[in-house]
Amino acid sequence: MSLFDLFLPRAYAEEEPYISFNLEPRFHKIGTNGWIAFGIVVLFALIMLAVVLTNKKNKWTTRMLTNGAIAMALSFVLSFIRLARMGNGGSVTLASMLPLMLFSASYGIGPGMITGVVYGMLQFIQSPEVVHWAQMLLDYPIAFAMLGLAGMYKPFASKKKDWMLFVAIVVAAFGRFVCHTLAGMFYYAGNDYASWSFLFKLGTSAVYNGNYMLWDTLICLIVAIPVYKPVMKLLK
Repeated sequence: MSLFDLFLPRAYAEEEPYISFNLEPRFHKIGTNGWIAFGIVVLFALIMLAVVLTNKKNKWTTRMLTNGAIAMALSFVLSFIRLARMGNGGSVTLASMLPLMLFSASYGIGPGMITGVVYGMLQFIQSPEVVHWAQMLLDYPIAFAMLGLAGMYKPFASKKKDWMLFVAIVVAAFGRFVCHTLAGMFYYAGNDYASWSFLFKLGTSAVYNGNYMLWDTLICLIVAIPVYKPVMKLLK
């Protein structure tokens, strides 16, 4: 029995190895509405990117773009290392949120959110789970944009308040958790769950998403302890 068996409900856990890799894109699950929503998100992301690139106060440099791409690539690779998986999406990964969080902490909330939106679209293409266009937006681009909240650490970086980085990590993870919880409301709005009360649906979604988000956040905090100083120096 692994440590995760003690805390993850068996109804949610899939019968497969705890460390698993799934590199097969599931485009057939996207559907027409999913692709329409995806197109809207792409357009939205391009508009946001154009605003950021034309903002003199927050101009993207070549180094910044490169570091953002590397952060997304690292997060994407780490997202395939799943220590535990939930039955209806969501998984405990090997600190897959951390590269994006450290990028955000180094460059700020705005660049972090833009990078998170792009990363969310990559996750959507790789493993789409769509029941409603609003759920798709909340579960993918908006949820991962919340990782940019780790950028709240940037003003404290020069003040040697390293503990604020860990606070920022928790805040960013909580933002993503809130988005996934709200997205779950659309799942429970289906016919099989239509009679459930609003609070029961919200509570069920919060418990479900909290099961893996709590572990994912704890792993990020633990891994961040030895790596954040050298990584932050490289990002400067």
